[in-house]
Amino acid sequence: MYFQSTFIVLCSLASVAFAVMSQGNLNFTRDYIVVYSPTLFNRTEDFCRAFRVVCVEIAGPKNEHHQLDCVFPQKGPRIHAFCGGIAKNPTGGWIRGQPVFDHTPEAVKKIHAMIEGQPMGKTACLKFKKKHSAVVC
Repeated sequence: MYFQSTFIVLCSLASVAFAVMSQGNLNFTRDYIVVYSPTLFNRTEDFCRAFRVVCVEIAGPKNEHHQLDCVFPQKGPRIHAFCGGIAKNPTGGWIRGQPVFDHTPEAVKKIHAMIEGQPMGKTACLKFKKKHSAVVC
C-alpha cells in the first residue's frame, strides 16, 4: 500500500512539473532573433519564463490568448523567440489557425532585451531547412 501511495504522489508531482510552462516550438518564419542581458538573466530558461509573463501581460488585456516560442535549450544570450496573441471567443476559448498578432517588439522592449534580427521569410527558411532538418518553417 505504501508503494502504491508513493507512486501516485510521485506521478502527480511529475504531471505538475511537466505542465509548468509550454515553451512553444521554434518557427523561423515568425521567431525574432532576440538578445537578452546575461546580467539580468543567468540562463535562457530564466529569460523565457520572464518573457512568458510579459507576453501574458500584453495579450491578456487585448482579450487574446498568448502564443509563445521561447525554448530553454537555446544557448543564450542570442536566441530565437516570439510573443503573440490569438483572439479569444466570447467563452474565453480560441480556435487554432486564426491569425496570431505579433507582440514581440513590445514584449522585448518591456523585458529590456533587444531585437537583433527579424523572422525569416518562407523561402529563406525552406532553404535553411535543407541543411538543418529540425527547423520549422
